[in-house]
Amino acid sequence: MTRLGELLLTETNQRQVIVDSDATHFDTFGKQEDSDYNGHYKTNGYHPLLAFEQQTGALLGAQLRPGNHYTSRDSEMFLAPILHSFATQEMKSSFDRNADFNFLLNQMKLSYIAI
Repeated sequence: MTRLGELLLTETNQRQVIVDSDATHFDTFGKQEDSDYNGHYKTNGYHPLLAFEQQTGALLGAQLRPGNHYTSRDSEMFLAPILHSFATQEMKSSFDRNADFNFLLNQMKLSYIAI
């Protein structure tokens, strides 16, 4: 989790969080390092993963990935440290997701609702 996200959640004293995690696409032009073709968007670019806390809009994490990465590829490794920080704070989490992360949430024994 980013320090800013951590600070914001601490300062707002939240006991419940909604994690909104998704991949997005950023077009690139020229020969950018790790830029690759994405068949869905039909363009070259990056396909980063982002995680936000929905109530505050705080950025909890970001991971830059080549454009040809599937939406949920490596998402477990991306989300694990973010979700672990909530588990240690005994927060109730709702998790908005576009791929199947249920096994990760169950493994961490978090109370969650998958949206």
